[in-house]
Amino acid sequence: MNEKIKISADGGGTAKILRAFQGEHNARTYQIEIDAPDGQQIDLSGTTAMFYISEKDKVLQLPMTISENLASVTLTNEACRYPGDLKCWIQIVKPQAYDLRVDNLILRVFPCKIDEAIPDDGEVPILYQLISETKKATQSANQAAEGANAAAKDLQLAVTSATAAAQSEQNAKSSEIVAEASADKAMEYTAVFKNSGYHNSVYRGKDISPNEADGSMYTNIANGTFDDIFVGDYFTKMINGTSYVLRVAGCDSYLNRGNIALTTHHIVVVPDAACGTYPISDTGTIDGGYVGSKMYTDTLPLWAGYLSTAFGTHLLTLRELFVNSISSNIPSDWSWYDSKVGLMASEEVAGCGAFGLNTSGYPFNIGIAYGQLPLFRLSPDKICIRHMYWLRNIVNIATFVVVNDSGELGRNNVANYQWLRPRFLLG
Repeated sequence: MNEKIKISADGGGTAKILRAFQGEHNARTYQIEIDAPDGQQIDLSGTTAMFYISEKDKVLQLPMTISENLASVTLTNEACRYPGDLKCWIQIVKPQAYDLRVDNLILRVFPCKIDEAIPDDGEVPILYQLISETKKATQSANQAAEGANAAAKDLQLAVTSATAAAQSEQNAKSSEIVAEASADKAMEYTAVFKNSGYHNSVYRGKDISPNEADGSMYTNIANGTFDDIFVGDYFTKMINGTSYVLRVAGCDSYLNRGNIALTTHHIVVVPDAACGTYPISDTGTIDGGYVGSKMYTDTLPLWAGYLSTAFGTHLLTLRELFVNSISSNIPSDWSWYDSKVGLMASEEVAGCGAFGLNTSGYPFNIGIAYGQLPLFRLSPDKICIRHMYWLRNIVNIATFVVVNDSGELGRNNVANYQWLRPRFLLG
């Protein structure tokens, strides 16, 4: 059974009711048109969509298909397990364009008992109809056979046998349909969800240390599917004698960037905790910009060595634009440099600029480090770690931007010792 409905993306108005019967499987498909607040239909081309159902013990997700600008979902047996009203929503992702959630949907599942079921416009599933008709036939046979018990028993036996045969045939057909549908859904998942765009749109937070240890994580990075890797997943690694929790901050976030394009599939990794305290500069100033600081010339190369020992050839090199000159107290030039590990820019962490934004030299701070990393977009609680740590943005010749221990964007003198929380790429 197919039914077409229309909903508004802003979730306003009366909740839209989707109806089903308890125990149904692949019996109903809803084709959903989604309109913008101005009433115009949203263009769904190039998007992926998931249908979420909040059940009493978990949140169930069903893949949706996009066709003729409609998002379609087929209700499975698992979706129709419990009778009652279940809250639903739709998540629509268009890579590098938008991540839209559509609420105000209710799945109303009617009980499966024949005596309690509410008809669905006359279309009762075939199996339930067959059982109901058999029940009526049996009752009529019993009433007619009050004076002939032997004949009634024979009739009842015949009816029961016919019912069992019909039900067996129906079950066989249903199993075949389920098998075909499952195969179709598996193929659909393979084609639609095995890419960086989808994996950047879901925060999971699973421990994938075994996958890193056995190498399967790197295999699934290299082939670009990112199977079993989502934003927020983490693994533990011994680095220079200390065990660190390292978290996936994004998938292919820097693909094709750099004056020499980065073409290797990768994940961006950020430690949960900081890696010790260091100054930006011992002298209190940075005449040579970021690349003239002690942080760049001494501290980061030291950590690049630690990470190379821990990860070998999986540690990637990224070509980045760094500030290499200060004039009139502000950044005045940049150039391309190799980078294996580096400080994050304010734009990557907070998604916005920081101190010094109104100066003419501020754009030199950013280079290719634009766009908030998916980890901090999907889980902002990972920004503040209750320790002040350095960011890459230069406020002036003596001051760099920091994330304070209380969570706000601040600034600090370059001679002070603050925490190091770098980012690096694995592939």
